[in-house]
Amino acid sequence: MQKLLGVVCIVLGIVVGLYIGVWWGLVGGIIQLISGITPTINASNIAWGIAKIFVLAPILGWLSFVVLVVFGKTLLD
Repeated sequence: MQKLLGVVCIVLGIVVGLYIGVWWGLVGGIIQLISGITPTINASNIAWGIAKIFVLAPILGWLSFVVLVVFGKTLLD
């Protein structure tokens, strides 16, 4: 049971890391940038979009990946 939970945590770490890094951060940041430009320029939307793409997405994506994979790896050992 413990090994199954470890494998599930590792797979969940990969999925959650990709979701947060790619979908929430990259795609969400691009969408926020575009919505900040049209129809009028909204500086705060542009700033948050840039922050999501270049700062938050890599940090939060890798952090969630590493935490879940390390937890799953400890369960496998």
